[in-house]
Amino acid sequence: MPKEAEVISKPAVRPEDRESNEVDELLKRVRAIRSGCPHDFRLLAPHNLQESLVEGIYQAHHAQGFQIRCLKCSRDEHATVTVRCLNCFKKPMMPSEQYEDLLKYFSQDSVSEDDIEYMEARIFKCEHCGFTIVVPELHD
Repeated sequence: MPKEAEVISKPAVRPEDRESNEVDELLKRVRAIRSGCPHDFRLLAPHNLQESLVEGIYQAHHAQGFQIRCLKCSRDEHATVTVRCLNCFKKPMMPSEQYEDLLKYFSQDSVSEDDIEYMEARIFKCEHCGFTIVVPELHD
C-alpha cells in the first residue's frame, strides 16, 4: 500500500499577509525612481543597419530586436525596430499606408526570387526624429 504524502511543515503565506522585508523595500524604491525617471536609453550592443538603395532609409526586418538600458535608472528593455526607433529610442515607428516595390530598396542579389514574388516593402518612420527603415512584408 502506498505511503500517504507527508504533511508540508510550513504553511503557505499569501503575499499580502507576509511581512515586508528589506528587498521588498528596495524594490519599491527602484519602482519609484524608475516611474519618475526622464530615461536616457542607450544600446547594450552595437546595432548596425545597412542603408537601402534609397539614401537615408535603412533595411530591417520585423523580428529584428535590440536591447536598451537607461543610464539614469538602469531599466532594461527589449524592443523591435518596427515599434521603437533605433535612433532616438522613442515610440512609435509609424508604418506607411501603402506598400512599394521591394527592389526599390533591396538589391536583387540580396533577396530571393520568392521574396520578390510574394513580398513588398513597407516604410516605417519615427514620428520624433524622422529615422526611417524599410521592411519586407508579405503582400496579399
